[in-house]
Amino acid sequence: LAQKIKRGLKENALKGQFCGGSAPIGYKNADGRLILDEVKAPYIKKAFEQYAAGVSKKQIVAELNAVGLRNRNGNLFSNTALQTAFQNKKYIGILGWNGIAVENTCPALIDEETFNKVQERIMINKKLAGKRKAKIEYLLTGKIFCGYCGATIAGTSGYGGSSSMICYYSCRNRRINKSCKKAYEKKDFLEWYVVEQTVNYVLTPGRMELIAKSVAAEYENEFNDT
Repeated sequence: LAQKIKRGLKENALKGQFCGGSAPIGYKNADGRLILDEVKAPYIKKAFEQYAAGVSKKQIVAELNAVGLRNRNGNLFSNTALQTAFQNKKYIGILGWNGIAVENTCPALIDEETFNKVQERIMINKKLAGKRKAKIEYLLTGKIFCGYCGATIAGTSGYGGSSSMICYYSCRNRRINKSCKKAYEKKDFLEWYVVEQTVNYVLTPGRMELIAKSVAAEYENEFNDT
């Protein structure tokens, strides 16, 4: 039975018939074939053109949500949903199933030149994001602890629905199992604050003298023990 189903899906793909699932935004499923959705298609076409021209995903997502467009699950558009759409070859008339790609089997919403420009920009942004992430140094990771639960605080980053990276510190328990209520702290602020407090309250003449005496006493104790 499974082989018959696979064979049937393969035959449908070769015939240019839609192999199930939800139709991409901008299309409708009409008796097994994809046809353009005259209401939604223009918005998706514009989104491709905007991104190819340099408009940010954040702005495009905001515009799509503002006009009432929703993703295939009926939820608000997000950067992830938009990028998934941007990489779908059905928008240039190519149906695919299990490695089979058949051209000109559904109406193309955009031309290949625009589609390729979008793919190129996606790849460039991925490379830039990777380089930015590799260069980020979290000075306080492993050196500070959560005031609520005592877990370690570590640096991390995310996009938070925007196209720009946000760097922050978060409690391990908050990040992994949501068992702590400690709010995220922005990286730049927390590092600045720790340095300022260190300079003002630790690196003072009196405090440094106490630290020096404490270290000397500890060293002497270890030396005597040996």
